[in-house]
Amino acid sequence: SVTPRNLKGNRFYFQGKIWVDDLDLQIVRTVGKPVPQKKGNQFPDFETIRQMIDNKYWFPAWTHAESVLNFGGDKVHIEETITYSDYKRFGSNAKIISVSPAENNEK
Repeated sequence: SVTPRNLKGNRFYFQGKIWVDDLDLQIVRTVGKPVPQKKGNQFPDFETIRQMIDNKYWFPAWTHAESVLNFGGDKVHIEETITYSDYKRFGSNAKIISVSPAENNEK
């Protein structure tokens, strides 16, 4: 279980439970909510499951949130499910070329 020590400024913090893989020491599941919750700016409780990608990295695979939020007397039921897939390794073929100032002026 985790909770922020203090709530400074206009930042949001996580309050809830975190499960960690005992071999990789990576987060595999989180259940909780952002805090602080304010009257006009509320967030539902959510659960995120992570899975290992490429036998090396742990990435989110699924997030679900369902809550009834109270906005000044109006109760709003929120439910959402997000599925993450098709993770791909980023690659680039960039080349850095150094040009002296004299060569640059000639062009």
